[in-house]
Amino acid sequence: MLVGPHAQTGEGVKRSLFATLRRIVSIALFFQVVCYGWLLFRANSFDQITDFTGRLIGVLASPSMLSMPSPPVAVFLGIAFLFVWDVLTERSGDVQFYALWPALIRASLYAGMIYLLAFGATTETSAFIYFQF
Repeated sequence: MLVGPHAQTGEGVKRSLFATLRRIVSIALFFQVVCYGWLLFRANSFDQITDFTGRLIGVLASPSMLSMPSPPVAVFLGIAFLFVWDVLTERSGDVQFYALWPALIRASLYAGMIYLLAFGATTETSAFIYFQF
């Protein structure tokens, strides 16, 4: 039985490899469902939703049809970093496992995160998702 501030969230609890993988897949699946829900708000018609869905699942996908630019390298580096961070957190059983690391290593970690944020930043403007309401 869990006791303490993490009793209800399960954060910081050591899990088996299977439970860790199951949790990561569950989070990824939930994220995909949420992103698809955002697509429904962005589309102007049901035909556009059908077209977007076809492109997402690969029925209509061809490189010339996709209008999205390639993500910057910082996105891939950031995703890899966050994945490793999540696995380390899960395996350690402590959500603040890094607090005991030497200051130089923590400073390097923070500098790397700031670099990824700055490297991935863009000067392009984008419309707010709810601008049409």
